[in-house]
Amino acid sequence: MELIYFISGILTVGTVYGVLLLRKVKSSHASLLESSQHSSNIYSVRYKDMQDKLNDMTEHMNSIKGLMEKDSYENLTKTRKKIGTIENDIIGIQKTLNNDINTTEKSFNKAFNEIQSIRSKFNKLIDDPNFLNRY
Repeated sequence: MELIYFISGILTVGTVYGVLLLRKVKSSHASLLESSQHSSNIYSVRYKDMQDKLNDMTEHMNSIKGLMEKDSYENLTKTRKKIGTIENDIIGIQKTLNNDINTTEKSFNKAFNEIQSIRSKFNKLIDDPNFLNRY
């Protein structure tokens, strides 16, 4: 009989302890669900705000694209190609000009040397006493 009381006591204590644990788990489960619902609400509000901002940005980009098409931005690549061609032409002209400058400087130096040579020969003729006697 005592054994039956002992076993029923253990079962009663186990049942009461199990019920208390289940209440505690149910309470924590409810608080977790409430916290999850709160986070989900905040997430959905922020997602909606970001979606609105994204839509506004898309509209803004489309309006900019429309304005650029009105301004013929398609010709921008043609203009860039023309600028590249002009740049290449200018580089070629610059090289030619540098070559011409070098050639001109060489010619001036050569002419200056020839003038100096003629001047020295002329001075030698003037200083030559036999020159006047010959004529």
